Amino acid sequence: MVTKAARVRERVIHALNEEATPPTARQQILDEASDLTHKSRNTAYGNPEDNFRNIANLWNAYLVAHIGPQVAQMLTTADVAIMMILMKTARLATNPNHHDSCVDIAGYAACLGDVQAAAAPTNFGEMAQTSTNETNERTLRRR
Repeated sequence: MVTKAARVRERVIHALNEEATPPTARQQILDEASDLTHKSRNTAYGNPEDNFRNIANLWNAYLVAHIGPQVAQMLTTADVAIMMILMKTARLATNPNHHDSCVDIAGYAACLGDVQAAAAPTNFGEMAQTSTNETNERTLRRR
């Protein structure tokens, strides 16, 4: 049986070992992305759902103006996050060692998770109805 004092001692030793171990490149990127998405970016631009909705609205207006109303499907907030990841990926193709692009990709992926979670139905019935409604809307837009 492990005593409470032994568990506390193990936690202290584990914490000290963690401090002594330098973070991996992966951990540094994720930590930086977390700081950016939870602090400075959120303060500067608001939450990702609202910011990406504004971007999607502007990009959709541009597409309709330059391609026309026959645009097959309007961009969503999730599309914005994915397209920003693709932009950063294209930049990495030119400069594969650009640390900030890796951090930004991790940040956009995390924001995509927030966008998906905000749009996720709470139960299967809602999920089926949402899927049907989205399919119907896409069909109407194509006509």
